[in-house]
Amino acid sequence: MSISQNFSNIRPSLNLNFARSKTLDPRITFSRTTTGTYVESNGLIESVNTDEPRFDHDPVTGECLGLLIEQSRDNICFYGTTIQNFTARNSATTTANAATAPDGTTTATRLQSSGSGTGFYDDNNGKTYTSGKTYTFSCFFKANGTDEVVILLYGANWTGADGVSNVVGKFDLTNGTTIDQDTDGNNATRNPSGGAKIESYPNDWYRCSITETCSTTHTQIHQHIRSTGDNGDIYAWGYQIEENSYASSLIITTTNATVSRGNDNYKIDGTNFSDFYNPSESSIYVRFNIKGPFLSSGYNKLYEISDGTADNRYQTLLNGENSSIYESFLIAGSNNLNFNASTITFGSFHEVIAGFGTSYKRYAYNASGILDTNTDTSIGISTFSPTQLNIGSQESPNNRHLNGYISQLVYYPTKLTDDQLQNLILQ
Repeated sequence: MSISQNFSNIRPSLNLNFARSKTLDPRITFSRTTTGTYVESNGLIESVNTDEPRFDHDPVTGECLGLLIEQSRDNICFYGTTIQNFTARNSATTTANAATAPDGTTTATRLQSSGSGTGFYDDNNGKTYTSGKTYTFSCFFKANGTDEVVILLYGANWTGADGVSNVVGKFDLTNGTTIDQDTDGNNATRNPSGGAKIESYPNDWYRCSITETCSTTHTQIHQHIRSTGDNGDIYAWGYQIEENSYASSLIITTTNATVSRGNDNYKIDGTNFSDFYNPSESSIYVRFNIKGPFLSSGYNKLYEISDGTADNRYQTLLNGENSSIYESFLIAGSNNLNFNASTITFGSFHEVIAGFGTSYKRYAYNASGILDTNTDTSIGISTFSPTQLNIGSQESPNNRHLNGYISQLVYYPTKLTDDQLQNLILQ
């Protein structure tokens, strides 16, 4: 999005182009209590310290996707990036530091079957999976003579297992594709109910994942990695098991312990907020991309202007349950306005712009055109006195986060006309 000549007399008072600048505006306060990872422009996975922002990139094209904002997650897999410590079963073997890993270090593990049986590998720790919870199992794999690999969950306790079958994600490491398991004809294996996914990374690496919902609470050591055939030979690195509906950024684990990644919290407050904010009229444009829905009932937060309390705010959220853009005013604890109509697609960029003044106007847009327009003349800009802009996050009271990228956020200290609002997202 560029600021068109049509707006030559209207200048934004805040223009955060994260994808272009790849820096954090000094007016923004950021916190994350843990380290984190992201993909650099060369496609390699990089680590950052606590309280250090992450500007993620497409691992294939190197394009900057914008500011990565994620909800907290736990990686419950032990030895995720030291897979040589996995237990190798059925006479299989592991070899440490056998290849260059997706982070550029020589820490990938070679996994070999003995030739007399199909080898499989796990962290030798029974995890407790809770009924009704959704989990994603992911790992980076690279072919080394064998071009197929499997992630297997023992059956009966998973939605996709249909009571009897094992849930299997099978991946082709040469063609970068998943292999359908529902057509094997013997009822022995089934595709995961949440799907299998394979993503390309540099140097012939793939991040493979399956997502499955637990139907019966159980404690089990599942086959984190399974070879195909008696002579399986692949490289592996960066295993992750998380309570989530998709594979989030890598959480590095090197010992027999769970590791957490904290929430990403971004806001502008104090005089930095009052310097750009107009309490009478506003227009806000955001270009965003979310990886997947909020984990539990709730909403992915796009932005929020508030007084720091739960009672007074106006905001744009993303309803992960039905993949819709959802906007609301909350004044004195009452929800005065809801718009919930624009379908979004996970993993794709979308745009939304809202204007606030004596009336309210919203446009949502994606590559196919304007999806939805809403207006309400009875709801003007809120009468409370906001003190902060939360960007892709809400520290309290609900701890909601974007779980994706903000490419750009632009604030105008005026309510643009309907034509200006619409034209802005059509540039």
